Amino acid sequence: MLCILPSTLLAGTLGAHRVTLTTNAGEITFLAASANGRYLAAASLDSQVSVWETSDWKQIASISPEPPPKAAPGEHQDEYSAIHGLAFGPDNQTVAFASAGILYTYDIRSKVKRPRGATKAEALAFTPDGKRLMAATAAGPIEVWLTRTWQRRTVPSPLKGPKAISVSPDATYAALAGDGGTGILELANLKLTMLPLPTGVPNSVGGGDQIGISTDNRF
Repeated sequence: MLCILPSTLLAGTLGAHRVTLTTNAGEITFLAASANGRYLAAASLDSQVSVWETSDWKQIASISPEPPPKAAPGEHQDEYSAIHGLAFGPDNQTVAFASAGILYTYDIRSKVKRPRGATKAEALAFTPDGKRLMAATAAGPIEVWLTRTWQRRTVPSPLKGPKAISVSPDATYAALAGDGGTGILELANLKLTMLPLPTGVPNSVGGGDQIGISTDNRF
């Protein structure tokens, strides 16, 4: 169980509060847990990713990107340099995040942080086999990163400002939400299908902050 307050996580088992975690790094914007439940990561507006080991709730990493360049005229510096997207790889060791237009990975075992390339990611999700990292971007196109080479491919999308992306457990689909609706991406051929909006809803409808796919791919 997790409850998020500004700069604070309340973590514990259902019905029993166990521990309060404080990042001292500003408002928490993203959470990600490793598939084996061993690690919990939290990202903040202050360009920091904190990682705890859940067995004893000891903080084992505090990761910051390189000092970000100045935001472009008209952009808010804090928003520009904040952490955008956070995801754990299926190896339970790799944390991916973006800040100031750069995609980073951090390896918990080796404690090595690596910049992987330019990105406009707003939300991140690994495929279950770890071979691809999917990114929903602020500009609309979907980024597909091949994790063996960290080469990037983009898929056009009519969505603006996608805020959430999720990959099905069998890696058949990725679902994303943004301003203008919801799309389903077939990962085999990278074909994007937009879901119809309810009658009377304008195309400018705001996108959701979260999206998920059921384990049977039906919902």
